[in-house]
Amino acid sequence: MLLSRITVNGVISTPGTLTYDGAPRIHGAIMVGGAVVTGAGALAPLEVWYNHDLRKGMVRGMPVVYPIPGSQIAKV
Repeated sequence: MLLSRITVNGVISTPGTLTYDGAPRIHGAIMVGGAVVTGAGALAPLEVWYNHDLRKGMVRGMPVVYPIPGSQIAKV
């Protein structure tokens, strides 16, 4: 699948308000603790395409890392 003009491929997370300008397109997800606000230069609504692979923790281009049992040192 080819997605053209994608601004962000991943997750945007903020504990506060998210203000955007232009016409951003996100392939992934957003987590916002406050409100989503359009800025003065906003040309279109925020467009978010949900990426189902993120639910499983998989991000394309990033290696999947699993901890191996016994590989961590327990501090007492």
